[in-house]
Formats: sequence, structure tokens, C-alpha cells
Amino acid sequence: MTVSTHVETREALRDEELAAARTGEELHTARETQTRFLPKTLPRVAGYSIWACNLSSLEVSGDYFDIIDRGETGPLIMAVADVCGKDERASALCASRA
Repeated sequence: MTVSTHVETREALRDEELAAARTGEELHTARETQTRFLPKTLPRVAGYSIWACNLSSLEVSGDYFDIIDRGETGPLIMAVADVCGKDERASALCASRA
């Protein structure tokens, strides 16, 4: 391997590492954004046990849920959505519709 080939290889590896780090940061930010759209607490309804969570197989997903207690004005509303895809674009699309 010549010196110039060695330098080019090192530069290519460095570029790949930087790209992977950026992608990791972007996915982490997308997951944080997705999590903000999910309910922090769930309503308590007499006679029912309500439990919900979001366990993505990857860093982010297009999954969304919400549970809204309308109290005396109406029935409990439950929303569940799944946007096709398992990346930051699916997560962003689902969040934009929340």
C-alpha cells in the first residue's frame, strides 16, 4: 500500500465514522422528539386498568398513542397510529399528525 493510498483509506474511514456519529445523534434527537408526543401520564378510570408504552425495535418508529379523558363531557378517547417505516421520517410524519 502506498502512502497516498494509506492516507486516502484513513480519510475514508474517518469520514465514515463521522457520518455514523451524525446519524446516531440524529436518531437520538428523533427519538426524543417522538417521546415528547407520547402522554406522560395516563388517566385513571374506575373499573379499568390502563397501561401503555412505546417499545421501538429500532431507535425510532412511526408508532403513536394517546389517551384522553374527557371527564364528564364525554367518553374516554384512545388513539393508536402506526406509520409505515422504521426511521426518523416515519417518526416525524407521525409526530406531525399528533
